[in-house]
Amino acid sequence: MSSASLDHPNLNQAIDPPRRPDTKFLLGDFSTYFADEANYFLDTGKLGPMIRFRLMHLDNLLVTDAEFAKEILQTRNKNYLKEPRLMRIIENGSSQTLFSSDGDEWIWRRRLMQPAFHKKQIAAFCDAILDESEKMVGKWESGQTHDMGEAMKLVTMMIIGRTMFNVDMDGEAADLHWAYRTLSETLIGRITSPIQTPTWMPTKTNRDFNKSREIITTTLSRIMNERKHSTEPHNDLLEMLLTMVDVEGGFTQEQMIFEMSSIVFAGHETTASTLGWILYMLTQHPDVEEKLLQELDSVVGDRRPTMDDLDKLPYLNMVINETLRLYPPARATNREAVEADEIGGYKIRAGETVFINIEGIQRDERYWENPNQFDPERWSPERSAGRNKWAFLPFLDGPRKCIGEPLSRTEMQLILITMLQRYRFKLAAGAKVEKLVGFVLEPAGLDMELVVRNK
Repeated sequence: MSSASLDHPNLNQAIDPPRRPDTKFLLGDFSTYFADEANYFLDTGKLGPMIRFRLMHLDNLLVTDAEFAKEILQTRNKNYLKEPRLMRIIENGSSQTLFSSDGDEWIWRRRLMQPAFHKKQIAAFCDAILDESEKMVGKWESGQTHDMGEAMKLVTMMIIGRTMFNVDMDGEAADLHWAYRTLSETLIGRITSPIQTPTWMPTKTNRDFNKSREIITTTLSRIMNERKHSTEPHNDLLEMLLTMVDVEGGFTQEQMIFEMSSIVFAGHETTASTLGWILYMLTQHPDVEEKLLQELDSVVGDRRPTMDDLDKLPYLNMVINETLRLYPPARATNREAVEADEIGGYKIRAGETVFINIEGIQRDERYWENPNQFDPERWSPERSAGRNKWAFLPFLDGPRKCIGEPLSRTEMQLILITMLQRYRFKLAAGAKVEKLVGFVLEPAGLDMELVVRNK
């Protein structure tokens, strides 16, 4: 009996989840999906708690129910592993990472990296986060227009370099940003396309993809090799990873590069997308902006913020949570069922891919009053009492909850304080902000004019 074996008292009585009513015989939901990719999961989730959908020949389940999500991510998590087709595409012939591994392989990686994300360690990162935030803001002038989506990606890239690897990535941040964006776009194309073009074919997409991997590998190899020859203690994630290189059962140098790469990608794209959405929400809700600025002025004023300040800024945390609810960086996560299962009266076949509709759950009226309204006050202690915690999953939950959540939240707080101490942001004339669907749900068209604050 496998470790994932389950009792199935209701399996024989379970029913197949219904399909979307507009599913086509040959294409399935392919045309519907690509006609409105940004809202497909939201719209499908409204049809029921578990819906079957098909993209060409690939059959999947979409789960839009907090309790079902809990069963998959926590109660029966050993029966729901990372979906292998997706992991093969992401790894693209490289090694497993903390993100793509499962079982014992995942456990030892998680234990190795966990100390880098403890609260005491994150407190030690505050100066680096503030240094990079102040460096960015110090280059701005009132009246300038910036693509704030790009600005947030660059500053979070710099912060990952400082906090995780103790290096200044100023000369490489732009190239790395291009490389990761290209890598992301190419992999998303392969994930959603029913036809896979071999990577050796000399297409422009493949040339850019291979160039992006070369930039990432070269940059991270240099960082790692320079650290190997350093005799100074650094007390960061890179130092922890290096202890596992070339030891029995540990990382090879190549595995180390891929682990570092996954950390850089996940650690800057997700935080940057949320910061971009927060700035956009503030432009659309001047009452929220005003209340937030009053709190920041009262607690921090013009001085440099500290870690101790963050617990005294409840409204800032409400704004962050509400933005994460409406625009979770990962709009969905998927798993593959090891064995047949039954959840909520629905049958899940062995080997079936199950998508948890994070965005759909977080906008479901069963859990949220006026779910599409931006309302930070819903996160007050009074209004949060009794809420199902599985209705809010921007960092997932259960054993695979995102290891980087504490660092990401601290980053967002400190970057926002630094920016809002000096500037207000307003959308540039003609700017049109849209949801861009990739590995993260990011705002596109985030051109903003800087307006210096008059206090």
